[in-house]
Amino acid sequence: MLLEFLGYTAYCFLVEKAKLKKGDKVFIHGGSGAVGVMAIQLARTIVGSTGLVVATCSPAKSDIVRNLGADEVVSFSFKFCF
Repeated sequence: MLLEFLGYTAYCFLVEKAKLKKGDKVFIHGGSGAVGVMAIQLARTIVGSTGLVVATCSPAKSDIVRNLGADEVVSFSFKFCF
């Protein structure tokens, strides 16, 4: 049930709201998160080889996000000052 919800969330945004189509460019923030993982794969399928999928994630997850279909990965790290 959870996977269907995550996939539907990604679908609703990319297809119904953003109207993503072949050849488009898309930026996915949180590419290694639950919805982000689904969004990257769906976006890659929709935009095809002529489109561009860019996603953010932590440096440790950048290889995973690339393997999911992101063309470019923007790595970030947090430094908390308490």
